[in-house]
Amino acid sequence: MPTAIEADRISHMCVELGLDAETVRSDLQKYAQELIRWQKIKNLVSRETLPEIWSRHFLDSLQLAKHVDPDRGILLDYGSGGGLPAIPLAIAFKSCDLIVHMIEANARKCSFLRHISRLLGLSCVVHNVRAEDLVLDAGLQVGVITARGFADLASTFSYCFPHFGVDTIALLQKGRGYDEEISAAAANWRYAHKTYSSVVASDSVILSITRLERR
Repeated sequence: MPTAIEADRISHMCVELGLDAETVRSDLQKYAQELIRWQKIKNLVSRETLPEIWSRHFLDSLQLAKHVDPDRGILLDYGSGGGLPAIPLAIAFKSCDLIVHMIEANARKCSFLRHISRLLGLSCVVHNVRAEDLVLDAGLQVGVITARGFADLASTFSYCFPHFGVDTIALLQKGRGYDEEISAAAANWRYAHKTYSSVVASDSVILSITRLERR
């Protein structure tokens, strides 16, 4: 269960987004239970972070929700692993038409992602492929791209560029050294970006990327 402070912060986020906090917390609790239950077999998240699952993982994921417009197209999450940030975001937008597509190369982790999506009744699609091999139906419009603990910025751009539309926004969670990644990516990519401070870690940020183009 979340601590009183964690529950209050999640409730505050839900109020900002117009969500039912009790429903969101209930789904997150079921998700937490399944993460812990499957962790021994699937190694879904870092074992050291399990005691901080609500603050380290759930709050960190949910902070992206205020930057997501569920009506702009599908949400595409790279390197989904145990479902972060994709599953908390799918929970947040459960009552909307947003469909969350998760890309994960590890088949065992994909089994968990499909299981938790069914259990919680989420609108999710799991792609068991490497990021560079992803093929989407031609009619799909990608509104939001997310990645947490994934590749460096330049590599992430190369993976997501084929699916990056005119109105697509990428929300990339980065830790210390992100400014060096920005400089390195500038050699081959043009884009607009905004930087938002993380509500969870003082040395982490959310990079909001738009208008991605090759040089």
